[in-house]
Amino acid sequence: MQTVTIHTRLITNVGGQTEKIQNTFKGTWGIRDNRHLLSYNEADNGGPTHVLFDMVQAELRRMGQVRSRMTFAERERISSCYITPHGTLPMQIHTHRYQAAMSEMGGRLEVSYALFLAGSHVSDNKLLIEWEVLKHIPTWEVLFVCTS
Repeated sequence: MQTVTIHTRLITNVGGQTEKIQNTFKGTWGIRDNRHLLSYNEADNGGPTHVLFDMVQAELRRMGQVRSRMTFAERERISSCYITPHGTLPMQIHTHRYQAAMSEMGGRLEVSYALFLAGSHVSDNKLLIEWEVLKHIPTWEVLFVCTS
């Protein structure tokens, strides 16, 4: 696992009103079961978020006060649950567009999708997740300055 900086941007459109939410997290990136895994903690939700993905689909799992599993696969509508302290709602994600790109230094995941809760359309969304490996500075490159 490599330590990475993760930037997330969610643009949500609800009834013609648009909201943009941007965050930056320190997290990890590695490969598990031939898929990429990004992990980071969301302080607002009080728990970890894991994104397991490849070039075809992604699964975003949130744990904490709110728990959910969102699966994104282009042109598919996938059912799951949205669990809150107030109860559980059936959720569906209909992915319109899915793109993933990676290199040894980071990557980008971009998803456009519609969110349905309890069978009703709630919002249209664009999610962008970008990550970059934090530069590791070998100890021999560190310069120490002593003053008397």
